[in-house]
Amino acid sequence: MKAIRIEAYQNMPCYRKASSFRLRETYPLPPYSTVIGMVHGACGFTEYHEMRISVQGEYCSTVNDTYTHYEFNPVAKGKLGSKDYVERYNIGYYSRDNTHHRINRGVGNHELLSDVRLLLHVCPNDESLAEVLYDGLLNPLYYPSLGRWEDLLRIDTVEICDISEDITNDATITLNRNAYIPVEYYNSDDYNYKITGTRYRINKSYAINPKTKFRHWNEQIDVIYASPQSKIVKGARCSKDSKGYAVFLA
Repeated sequence: MKAIRIEAYQNMPCYRKASSFRLRETYPLPPYSTVIGMVHGACGFTEYHEMRISVQGEYCSTVNDTYTHYEFNPVAKGKLGSKDYVERYNIGYYSRDNTHHRINRGVGNHELLSDVRLLLHVCPNDESLAEVLYDGLLNPLYYPSLGRWEDLLRIDTVEICDISEDITNDATITLNRNAYIPVEYYNSDDYNYKITGTRYRINKSYAINPKTKFRHWNEQIDVIYASPQSKIVKGARCSKDSKGYAVFLA
């Protein structure tokens, strides 16, 4: 099958966990939905295209940094500048209909990863899109980012490659970078993976409720975040690209 192999670098990104607020924690690698969104944005797609993603990478360390936190509150009853307002809310404004709104501005903390190097494989369900994805990533409509809007992605190489599945008859394969490996690989007798790591439930695709305008996730993938010391033993099924890199599509 045809896929796009992307090798990229980020300075200090944050792949925020949706359940973290005051301390915005980060995933160790970008979620599938984040990568899919970046690809769609770079190619200028206006509708969703099904694709499978493999995410691998490494980083040097994690650091904490501060950010400006805004908390939007219900419409204030007191007047702007009143004692009650000043004690609780430090920002206020009037909208066009002369309604008074109040905001708390403070400081929060988030985790950042430093010196992230990524190996991504993007495999569209429609193989005819491979050339479109390749051209879009070589000439994106705007500078691509992964994580926050300001987490710019430096794309070092983009290549079209073939992915094939085979039996590891030669020797045991040792991963040379961290990777998201879908749990389904552990539940099949064909995939004899001797891997331990942290388990995550990673978002992949969502839909927007037309009534509430809120998003809900259609597809979430159970994965193991595997370390570079993990091994794929002899006799197990493993997908590889044309350069011999192991690929774990989800």
